[in-house]
Amino acid sequence: MGNTPLGWAAVNGHEGVVEILLGRNGIDPNKPGEGGRTPLWWATCNGHKGVVKILLGRDDADPNKSSEDSQTPLLHAARNRHEGVVKILLGREEIDPNKPGEAGQTPLMEAARKAREGGENITRTGGHQLRQARSIRSNATLVGCSLWVRGSGGVAPRTRRCQPR
Repeated sequence: MGNTPLGWAAVNGHEGVVEILLGRNGIDPNKPGEGGRTPLWWATCNGHKGVVKILLGRDDADPNKSSEDSQTPLLHAARNRHEGVVKILLGREEIDPNKPGEAGQTPLMEAARKAREGGENITRTGGHQLRQARSIRSNATLVGCSLWVRGSGGVAPRTRRCQPR
């Protein structure tokens, strides 16, 4: 299974092509390509904020749609330290910051793990929060934590570029 034309434009950050394709009849922004990954998933994976904004500008784009391995766009943006994309996604009311990935990890857990591995620091952002729900005797307790990924010495955090296989 390959990627869709919209998926290829999103993975490579081609905002103009994304806009043209979305202007055509019959283009579904949630249609998955390889691995069940949507165009939004690919754009968030590579940190393409402009493409993310274009896709989320549509009412029919689902920001919580997972890939076949249960990874959401927010989980991948946090995993790859794309702070700007994380902020955009958290600005959406319907985003589920507690939706776990394939191994039960949440976006907050991924951001903390990546920060620990790479030496980056997690601090506060301007009003955006990831909240992780934990069940304690069937009562949900919200543990608040804000996410901001900052490199030491003002250097931008390292990221991994995702490419379809």
